[in-house]
Amino acid sequence: SMEVVVFPKTYELTEELIQEDKKVFVYGRVQMNDEANGKLIAEKIIAFENLPKEIWLQFSDKEAYLEKEKEVLECLSQEGGESTVAIYLRKEKAIKRLGKLYAVQSSQELLENLAKIVGPENVKEQLKSLKNA
Repeated sequence: SMEVVVFPKTYELTEELIQEDKKVFVYGRVQMNDEANGKLIAEKIIAFENLPKEIWLQFSDKEAYLEKEKEVLECLSQEGGESTVAIYLRKEKAIKRLGKLYAVQSSQELLENLAKIVGPENVKEQLKSLKNA
């Protein structure tokens, strides 16, 4: 375990997130001194459920994607949010990232609806890089 130091400005912006047993992601810098344990100086705190995600949809090939494209895009256009969507075509080994127009609010319901269209084995949600957090 590591001590996390949260300064007043950061605390004020994120106080509702800092609760016992609530999962959060803390972005910051480590401060080491003579003690055995360092401290993490919190710069940003994000609720775990609000971490940026990317939804991957896999298709066997371009033809399979084109057959389902309209249905997939309709499903995505009913949402709205920050999670991006990527299409992977296995045969072509090609990746197509859909634009902001199709960014969604990731939810279990959305993932289930996409799984009905493309099959559950072809839907994957993963955390995006936090380099720019």
